[in-house]
Amino acid sequence: MTITKKKTLSQLIRSGVISLITVLTILLVIVSTLFLLNMSAEAQKGYQLKQIYLQKDELQEDNKELNSELVKATSFKELADNEIFDDMLDVTDPTYLKTNTLTSQK
Repeated sequence: MTITKKKTLSQLIRSGVISLITVLTILLVIVSTLFLLNMSAEAQKGYQLKQIYLQKDELQEDNKELNSELVKATSFKELADNEIFDDMLDVTDPTYLKTNTLTSQK
């Protein structure tokens, strides 16, 4: 039978403190790593969101330019310069309708 020497109270306290410090250090490293990974993921999402907003602004500017080109192409001046309108007859004696006095009194 072997007799094991019992540890003194100060040795038990010391080993308990070392174990506690080791466990807390490991937990701190794990939590810090998770925090950094989470912050990195949020930063990436923020960057992607900003890029999407910039792309949306560019597309809106392109849309405005295309709309202005469409308005210019369909403007009256462009239509008046068209050869089809040159073949139309000019109005020589226009007749205007007079407004009804009953409808204007309402």
